Amino acid sequence: MKDRVISLDTGSTWTKGALWSLDGGKPELKSYFRTPTTTANLADGALSVASHLCSVSREDYIKNHTGIPVFWTSSAKGGLAIAVVGLVPDLSVELGRLAAWGSGGRITKVWPWVLTNQHMDEIIASKPDIILLTGGTDGGHEKNVIHNARIIGESTYDASVIYAGNSYIASEVEKLLETKRCTVVPNLMPDLGTINEVPCQLAIRQEFLDNIVEGRGLLQLVDVFGRKPLPTPSAMLNLVTTINEKCPDFGDFTLIDMGGATTDVYSICPAQSDDSVILRGITEPLIKRSVEGDLGMRVSARSLWEVIVKSMKSATGLPSLEQLKEWTEHVLENTELLPVTHTEGDLDRILAVSALWHSVARHSGRIEQVWTSNGKVGVQRGKDLRKIAKVVLTGGWLARFSNKNFWSQAREIFGCFENDKEILIPEKPDVFTDAEYLWPLFAPLVGEIPMVEQAALKALIKR
Repeated sequence: MKDRVISLDTGSTWTKGALWSLDGGKPELKSYFRTPTTTANLADGALSVASHLCSVSREDYIKNHTGIPVFWTSSAKGGLAIAVVGLVPDLSVELGRLAAWGSGGRITKVWPWVLTNQHMDEIIASKPDIILLTGGTDGGHEKNVIHNARIIGESTYDASVIYAGNSYIASEVEKLLETKRCTVVPNLMPDLGTINEVPCQLAIRQEFLDNIVEGRGLLQLVDVFGRKPLPTPSAMLNLVTTINEKCPDFGDFTLIDMGGATTDVYSICPAQSDDSVILRGITEPLIKRSVEGDLGMRVSARSLWEVIVKSMKSATGLPSLEQLKEWTEHVLENTELLPVTHTEGDLDRILAVSALWHSVARHSGRIEQVWTSNGKVGVQRGKDLRKIAKVVLTGGWLARFSNKNFWSQAREIFGCFENDKEILIPEKPDVFTDAEYLWPLFAPLVGEIPMVEQAALKALIKR
């Protein structure tokens, strides 16, 4: 094994990289460099970072490659965009969402039940790279799945389709989708109560490697670095999973990765923490990922502002919406902008607190009190995060500006109830910050370099 390696992440607001020494067994940071992402050609920024870390000119780096292995990730084209088409919202549709998130995807549109041509137009307008079609247990419902496949197949949209529904009609579905790049995988839900998401997730990741890296200069990076990238969110999920497996003493935790375009949330905990409530719908996995494409600090700042406006009735302590809107438009025009004045810092903090709160709240389940013959009973849907002991914050803004009061401020501003439903967010977690913003650069090393998970935990600062 080489005594030095580079890890690199490209495609987000900033392209960043690190040079690591492996002399001590686990990776030790030697240098770090970042540059604004060159969106027209991602290779430009990535090669600038790699050559800077190697202390050579870009031209020399391209010619000689320096011999230092580069492990890299990419959220190319703004992330792997997936539209989910299923049947029952709480079953096949929800499983499709979880499979898309778990494979590193960003969901652009979700449609249950029966597609019409108008619905298909809405899916096309969301510009997915992949349409994930699912529905029906094996030997179960057929009619609507076949109808949805026909609507997708007759559309003019050029997207890959992954079919992960009723396997008994797979050949008929595949024929209806013969004009598309169609991949058939085993059913996400072969029978009620059985979940089989791994083949679907592998197919989504393979689609990323085979087709989506073709563009914006990524093929040049494949040639120079000698390997294809991992999807950035998928690599982060690998890191989270490895920490859970190899560092059990760290315990259950929630990771919030806040960027300019999205806020991703990862949770490691059982779906249910209270045996006195009744669990309905899908039992969510021990390790879950979700991504919110409308909750970003820069590229998605306008949609974040719109979310804040809708939540104003329950929120307290926010500045005037006009002030916040002006700041939102300002950062949209300059996505690399950092706050300078105290007022700008306060406004940016409100954007961050709001993105944090809403992303975790959407990730969390709900408990509703329902009357039965035995009196009131709590009914839970989704995942219970209340007993999680640790929250880890990463992403550019969170790494630079968050402090120990950040989570408590979010809880004070926004209520813990959604009408009569309790939102099952972490109650009193310890807050840890990836202050040097290294977790996205540890992530590409997982499975390649030993003890990455230990180095990632050592990099955290308890607030």
